[in-house]
Amino acid sequence: FEGLARDVHHCDVRSLYPSLMLTHRIAPRSDELGVFLRLLERFRAFRLQAKAANVRVRYPEGVSTTFDADLSLTGSSTRSLLSGNITVQRTGFNPRTDFASVVGSAGTPIPAPVGQNEFLRNLLFDIRIRSAPNATIQSSYTQDLTAEADLRLRGSPAKPVLLGSVKASQGDVNFF
Repeated sequence: FEGLARDVHHCDVRSLYPSLMLTHRIAPRSDELGVFLRLLERFRAFRLQAKAANVRVRYPEGVSTTFDADLSLTGSSTRSLLSGNITVQRTGFNPRTDFASVVGSAGTPIPAPVGQNEFLRNLLFDIRIRSAPNATIQSSYTQDLTAEADLRLRGSPAKPVLLGSVKASQGDVNFF
């Protein structure tokens, strides 16, 4: 490197304390064009992609959901976006699960952590959640229940917003 940082033979971004330099706008005096901090900011930006198939999640208690996902996390610690697609293959309820309490608690907001970090405060969602064409819902209250879902998760971890529709296309639900 010549010009910006004189006599540097090895440049390890972690050793430059990028957060401190960006916060206090610290740059080499020789950077007359002001490119050092802009380049440093780009080093801090990230672009992660994740693909998953047949992932099984057991949450909340008594509920098991299997899904595929193709997600991307882009941005920086000061502004980021989690986007992509999730396809639900199957949802099952344990026979001993109180189905009414699971459905009833769905509208209860989850409190945000008191000491929420900067990354979570600045994270936004844009995730499409759909059911697979042959997705099933299994519980002791249903029989051959197939549902179609097309939802969009927007907002932030502190204030998520779920928009869209869920339709039962076949099967029976038994109410006492």
